[in-house]
Amino acid sequence: MLLGNQAQRVEGQPDAATIEALNTAYQELALESFYKEQIRRMIQYTFLKAAKEDGLQTNHQMTQIQLVY
Repeated sequence: MLLGNQAQRVEGQPDAATIEALNTAYQELALESFYKEQIRRMIQYTFLKAAKEDGLQTNHQMTQIQLVY
């Protein structure tokens, strides 16, 4: 979860080392320099990549309509 360019711990996840790495990456990313559409596409791409690598169930995957908007 991202709040104010800082990673948040929810139910003990992620661990401290991961939070530190995420916070460093968030500082380098500078989301305010991107258009909303670019951010949306980055999030979708990341979700699709994670779904492919993790073997997400078919009924949990994004639909074509979700990919367009």
